Amino acid sequence: MSSADRGTVPYDRDVWQTLLYYHAKIQRTVTIIENGVAATTESDDPAVATLIKDHTLAMQTRMVEGLQVRTWDPVFKELFARHEHVKLAVELTEKGVRIVETGDDPETVRLLRSHASGVTDFVRVGSAAAQRETPYVND
Repeated sequence: MSSADRGTVPYDRDVWQTLLYYHAKIQRTVTIIENGVAATTESDDPAVATLIKDHTLAMQTRMVEGLQVRTWDPVFKELFARHEHVKLAVELTEKGVRIVETGDDPETVRLLRSHASGVTDFVRVGSAAAQRETPYVND
């Protein structure tokens, strides 16, 4: 899957690209909650489930540390710039992850919901969706 070292940008990119390739093997549900979103992302394919877990934990670390991804995408850029306003709770499941993402202000909540919608589009469409900017959602 990746010859890069775990925890590096090339490794994270390779995992991401692999997930996009196998997007049809991924199921995702998102629920809007008061201050953000709750999402479950899973796969019946054990290898894809492992990649979902790996990717989620890597992105959680990047968010906590404010390490940008998709800097060309305004939603991602703004969300990672506001990382100190984001709280993430990740629960690993047998087939993937359950995550609750909340923000402490309305703009961060809007960005979290936009991000969740964009990720759902990645799962639904695959690589074609990943080439577009993530649209902003309005509540």
